[in-house]
Amino acid sequence: MTPEVEVVRHARARRMRLAVDPRTGAVRLTLPPRASLKKGLAWAEA
Repeated sequence: MTPEVEVVRHARARRMRLAVDPRTGAVRLTLPPRASLKKGLAWAEA
């Protein structure tokens, strides 16, 4: 079972970032403006 990933684009992000909230277990993938969603999700799954 894979958790749901919240995808957020951040204008100042320079790299992809995967974070897990320790209290709720929510997973957030932060992407820079030019990163593709497909590549970001593939990176998070790896």
